[in-house]
Amino acid sequence: MEDNEFKHFIPPDPTLNYKRLKMLERILHTVDEGFENTSDFHLTEVRIDLKTLLEDVETEMINRGMGLKK
Repeated sequence: MEDNEFKHFIPPDPTLNYKRLKMLERILHTVDEGFENTSDFHLTEVRIDLKTLLEDVETEMINRGMGLKK
């Protein structure tokens, strides 16, 4: 008997997970520090991190056949 739930499972890329963790650390640091105390450059970096994370999650969901509800 085959387990269909895991039939199309794509294992996560460890390198991608490491990059995601680093992005989340930068975001957390900025939030903890307070947005008013950060430079424009740092805020730009955090915006890019957030956009990249969202795109990665969306791509991973599509690859796993989950799709996004709009």
